[in-house]
Amino acid sequence: MTEASDVSEVETANKKFWDEPCGTNSYNSLGFNSKQDFDSWFFNFYSYLDDFIPFNSVKGKKVLEVGLGMGSVSERLGKEGAEFYGMDIAKGPVDGVNERFSENNFDGKAVVGDVLNCPWDDNYFDYVISIGCLHHTGDFYKAVDELVRVLKPGGQGVFMVYNAFSYRQWLVNPLRTLIQCFSSGFASSIRGEEDERGMYDCNSRGEAAPATEFLGRKEIFNYMTELKTQVKIRSENIGSYFLFPLPRSLKLKLFSSYLGLDLYVNFLKEEN
Repeated sequence: MTEASDVSEVETANKKFWDEPCGTNSYNSLGFNSKQDFDSWFFNFYSYLDDFIPFNSVKGKKVLEVGLGMGSVSERLGKEGAEFYGMDIAKGPVDGVNERFSENNFDGKAVVGDVLNCPWDDNYFDYVISIGCLHHTGDFYKAVDELVRVLKPGGQGVFMVYNAFSYRQWLVNPLRTLIQCFSSGFASSIRGEEDERGMYDCNSRGEAAPATEFLGRKEIFNYMTELKTQVKIRSENIGSYFLFPLPRSLKLKLFSSYLGLDLYVNFLKEEN
């Protein structure tokens, strides 16, 4: 699949590609027999998620999650008592989350929609959450604009995007990464080619995600500051095969805050 350059083409391609929820390959390859088993593995593998997602503070609050994957985060938000709103570009993840909420009688619903045109009013949500989604939209900045728009003043948000200066970028594209580093001071974004996109997101048919953007933390920080948000950024996530056979827990402790695959961005929308 060639990378879709136009945003409308990206949207069309994403609807098809992400109809198979993100995490399906892990679910199948690791041999899980239930959503509960998958969720247990998910929150153990990404054990740092509690540092970024305020699960303990969402009870009774309007919470928007964009990009639903297998629904692990969604179900936990529902379990913690959030007034949950979910949105995904594709029907598959939406159906999966609504099934989870129906089975557990949680307060909330997911809908098919586009984060570039959020169907909610300004200043509507107490929290907005998007893990591993915005870098696939074809317009990262518009997606961020929309999350900030629908967030109440004083509300909190978190999103995760791929790090343009992770250890994987240094290993796979050392010259490009070095040039980007010195020319931009860790501020550049990069649009991944098909083979590079496939290293991060690949469906069961072996196809790479239609569009992926890799972001620098300085670039994100500057843009979020322009949007009048208070922002903190930390990198996380080290692959199991990097520096094998060191245990992943040790690699996370030693390298993830500098060279992690993902950038977690927590922000507070300033009061008017």
